[in-house]
Amino acid sequence: MKKNYVQLLFVAVFLLLLSACGGTADTSNPDVLEASGNISIDDLGVASEVSGKVLSLEVEEGDWVEAGDVLFRLDDEILQAQYDQASAAVDVAQATVDAAAAQVDSA
Repeated sequence: MKKNYVQLLFVAVFLLLLSACGGTADTSNPDVLEASGNISIDDLGVASEVSGKVLSLEVEEGDWVEAGDVLFRLDDEILQAQYDQASAAVDVAQATVDAAAAQVDSA
């Protein structure tokens, strides 16, 4: 995780230094800065918020991706079973509350 922050910091410093290398093409608007160049990253770590078995990779090396694109799919069988178990526990708890409310009403 620390390596990702170091890479992000490196890119940010690089972009800051790159922005200082050129002038503005349109001097009538000082808020506009035009520059050209390439940024290349050899290695970038990607991780999901949960662990699991990777079922499929949706992209290949060199593919263009945007925010929100699916990069890979994880096996969610265990997570789905845990969700179903928790949902059943909620249903049991609700039935207990309903039964207790019925006893209060009858008393």
